[in-house]
Amino acid sequence: MSDFNPKFLVDNDSLSGNLFPRSIKVLVIGDVMLDRYICGKYERMSPEAPVPVVDFENEYARPGGAANVALNLKNLGAEVALCGICGKDKSGKLITAQMIGNGVDVEGVIFSESRNSTEKIRILGNGKQLLRVDKEHTDLLNQQEVEEMISAVAYKLDSFGPEVVIFQDYNKGLLNKTTIDKMLTLCRKKGVFTAVDPKFENFYQYQGVDFFKPNLNEFATALGRDLNATIEELKSGAYEFADKMDVGILMVTLGEKGIFVSNADGQFIRPAVETEIEDVSGAGDTVLAVATLGLCAGMELSRITELCNFAAAEVCSKAGVVSIRENQLIERMRTFLTSGESASG
Repeated sequence: MSDFNPKFLVDNDSLSGNLFPRSIKVLVIGDVMLDRYICGKYERMSPEAPVPVVDFENEYARPGGAANVALNLKNLGAEVALCGICGKDKSGKLITAQMIGNGVDVEGVIFSESRNSTEKIRILGNGKQLLRVDKEHTDLLNQQEVEEMISAVAYKLDSFGPEVVIFQDYNKGLLNKTTIDKMLTLCRKKGVFTAVDPKFENFYQYQGVDFFKPNLNEFATALGRDLNATIEELKSGAYEFADKMDVGILMVTLGEKGIFVSNADGQFIRPAVETEIEDVSGAGDTVLAVATLGLCAGMELSRITELCNFAAAEVCSKAGVVSIRENQLIERMRTFLTSGESASG
């Protein structure tokens, strides 16, 4: 693979038919969240504190975290089951109801007596995020919850029969050394493809996975040094990472710089797609879903990475955490082709 290729691969021929096969079964394991939005307008500052006063207009809630990964996969044509933990509260009921309404199997979601559901509450004024309030428990699962979670994963591996298992880790307590080791052992016994979006605390716990997708900040923090988004520094970081971790493919998202990929065949960066950024929340979930389906479909890595960049541009152009549909991804690429950019660069 070349170090850097500024040319885009997309062309009209590549947009015919379906991008992804329709029969891929994916089991998503991870931190389930509810993203809640309170929206309004503001024209004045509060007399009580130097903050804007938002006049309420509406509110809504969307699946977040591992639930957003599951929704992305479902909207891209996969058959999806979700394993996670929610509290026995209104938010937990709402998350699972939204998943069921979108055709996601939530049989593997357990409900805790001791934890509330994770919520990210965002206050939006004039279309911009002003404040975020987090309601969550980040302590590790208790012994009973660990046993229930492992049992749920084992059951879904047997009953659902996934081709791939995705771990979406937000450091909320579900995924830790104990649960990760046990779940990966179960996956290896089944011979399924494993993909991981890691966070800081468990970064080096996912030994031997097939696909590993941190962002640049997470990657640099795990290596214990600053990293610029240059091919030289990223290649150096990838070699250092390979000395510690046995993974098949490393993909590092670089924000506006694009995506870096490293595997046994080499390393490369594919450039980001220019877009007007509205909100980057949830873009990593979308990239994880697109990349995993592309790998399962046998696409070349350069093609997969480009699809990920287009998908990230699409969801970042919208407010809040949103999932992507296959027709939206195709339309984003068609718009690129007709916007004056050429497929040959």
